[in-house]
Amino acid sequence: MIKRESFLVHSERRVLALLATYAEECSKPRMRDKIKAAVAAPPALVLDIWLMLETALKSLTTFFATIGPIEAAVLFATLTPKMPRPERQAIAVRATLIASAILAFFTLLGGPILNQLGVSIAALQTAGGVILLVIAIDMIFARPGGAIKLTPPEGAEAQTREDLAVFPLATPL
Repeated sequence: MIKRESFLVHSERRVLALLATYAEECSKPRMRDKIKAAVAAPPALVLDIWLMLETALKSLTTFFATIGPIEAAVLFATLTPKMPRPERQAIAVRATLIASAILAFFTLLGGPILNQLGVSIAALQTAGGVILLVIAIDMIFARPGGAIKLTPPEGAEAQTREDLAVFPLATPL
């Protein structure tokens, strides 16, 4: 992080120094003073924008890894091909609302619940790493199954259930 910030600071100051040189050559005193002041000031705005962009990209990546919208879309298309369009739309909206409510609930109350249970973030990360390791081993040995594939009984239940919005769409695991 420090190297990136120092690179940004160095690059921005270099560009501003070139602009200051150009302003001196054009002999515009007002512009020269403004550019010299900008060269002397720290580029906080650029760093703030960069940090916000970095946070947004991390959040989006975490969202795609956690929620799996592509897998959910595949499940939705597989389980609802013969339903009429209004019913499919109602199921999609209901699944989205339920998944959003679950996500909001654990976003707001997940930390306090883990504190109450005595589970630290490090322990949670370790458990998540172990789960990912088991999934990776399943993938390496090409065993059938996996996190996004339904078993035949689950598929049969999903086809006969009246409400697909809760399971497997909103809560696929």
